[in-house]
Parts: sequence; structure tokens; C-alpha cells
Amino acid sequence: MIISEGEKNRIRKMHRDNSIIKEQRGVGPTPTETLQMGDKRKEKIKEFQKFLDLPLNGIFDEKMRDEVIEFQKENGLTADGEIGEEEWKIKETKREELMKNMWGN
Repeated sequence: MIISEGEKNRIRKMHRDNSIIKEQRGVGPTPTETLQMGDKRKEKIKEFQKFLDLPLNGIFDEKMRDEVIEFQKENGLTADGEIGEEEWKIKETKREELMKNMWGN
């Protein structure tokens, strides 16, 4: 899998901040949760905003939906603007791959 520089930067930023989020929540991401425009689960939204390198406001608005659609198209997913199980899996896979590449594991 080839990861673009933009995706690498998003993953690096997400990884740096992910430990802070886990400490605040006491848990990691739940890949089966579906997020969509208008969703009120701010911490989960912020988690994906970090990954997409968007402002961290916890609001799933039209701009975020458009970014999610672009992410879905780039990754061969159905471009519906919702963050579901497949989007969470890809996010985690890219993060893990980046960590392996960064530390040679």
C-alpha cells in the first residue's frame, strides 16, 4: 500500500494526539461506530478530524462530509460521506503502516 505524504502527515498528527484522546476517554477508537453529518459525538468526530487534518471542532458539518467523501473515493469505498467500519479500519491500517515505516518494525 502506498501512502501519500499528506496521508502520512495526517497519520503522524493523529498518532501524536491519539494518546491524549485515549487518556481523556480511557479507551481507543471503536471501529464499528458510524458517524455522519449532524452527529453529536464530538470526541469521535475530533478523532477522525485529526486523521483528515481538519480543524478540531467536533462538528460533523458539510466541509467534513466533503473531506470524508474524498477520503472514501481515494480508498475505493462507497462515497456516502459517513464514517463507518471500513473507514475506521482504513484509518487504523494506515496509522499502523506509518508507524511500521517510521520505526522499521
